[in-house]
Amino acid sequence: MTFRSKALLETARGQLCTMRGPTCNYDPATTVWAHSRRLSHGKGIGKKANDCFGAHLCSACHDLYDGRTKANEYSRAYVDALFERARDATLLRLFEQGSLKVL
Repeated sequence: MTFRSKALLETARGQLCTMRGPTCNYDPATTVWAHSRRLSHGKGIGKKANDCFGAHLCSACHDLYDGRTKANEYSRAYVDALFERARDATLLRLFEQGSLKVL
């Protein structure tokens, strides 16, 4: 089963980037919902991870995470760790803003 939620993806609009990596542009106007690249989160060839496994990333951090930025000085492990931190910060933000609630 695949989890998709347009409302969850739209929570990124106007938010500050939670990755704040070395290439961050700190521009909330470019922030989007970035999906995890982990297989355990549902990622596959030509398939995005489940929507619940993502983070609010600016366009520059999203490019770095997805490998569109050729930044050889940053290891994949380092970039993945930045994303994991961003995913956790995004989840906490969503609870604090009331976008996610425990029933």
